[in-house]
Amino acid sequence: AQRRRPDGPGGMATAMAQEGKTTLLELTCEFIECAVHTLLCLRDVYPRTLFRAARKFNAAVRMCRHPTLNKYIADLIQGLFECMKKGICHCVELIILENSKSKSISIEKYVFEISPEVVQEQISESTHEEFTNFLLRILSIDLVRPRLKGLDLTFKMHILTSSIDKSLETAWIPVGPQTDTLLGASGGGKNEKTPNSARLTPIYHMKSPFPMALNLICAQMDREKQEKSK
Repeated sequence: AQRRRPDGPGGMATAMAQEGKTTLLELTCEFIECAVHTLLCLRDVYPRTLFRAARKFNAAVRMCRHPTLNKYIADLIQGLFECMKKGICHCVELIILENSKSKSISIEKYVFEISPEVVQEQISESTHEEFTNFLLRILSIDLVRPRLKGLDLTFKMHILTSSIDKSLETAWIPVGPQTDTLLGASGGGKNEKTPNSARLTPIYHMKSPFPMALNLICAQMDREKQEKSK
């Protein structure tokens, strides 16, 4: 049977810590969960009043108050955990979409590149410091790209794997609506489009205790949207 996490942000690592069994894998999943909550707040995907201030990895982050959204993200992270445990996950994408009439346009894609080494490595003295520095960089994302104010936004997540593991099929949690990408697949929903004028911006690259990087792939904002975002 698939192991479920307690509802709410940080459930996996908290539960394991209570048992004295926290591993680097669980800690990494909690970090990514925290990063997703914070990015959804900072990028104005949901109203900022929906989030509360919290302290994770010694950084002042934002965590959602809404139980339905919390559970949705927690289920996505559980799917990520199962893939990472198998050593087949190499990339996690948080995709922010703008709803425009009958189509959704991908305007920002936050790509977490994760080394399979996370399964073998152990928590070290510098682990929390590395995650702290990573979160601090994420918290300054508005300096990299203007806030997405006044737009009708939604999001989804993709988990990209190096192979399709048949043993995960019965326990797999879809990463978003049924039209989204599932385990081992690529591409987006049938009505999703990605602008051709996209650019890649490196956000952060962590080397220890295992390699993990965050890159931002975004569409060029036209002048009207830039003025609206100020």
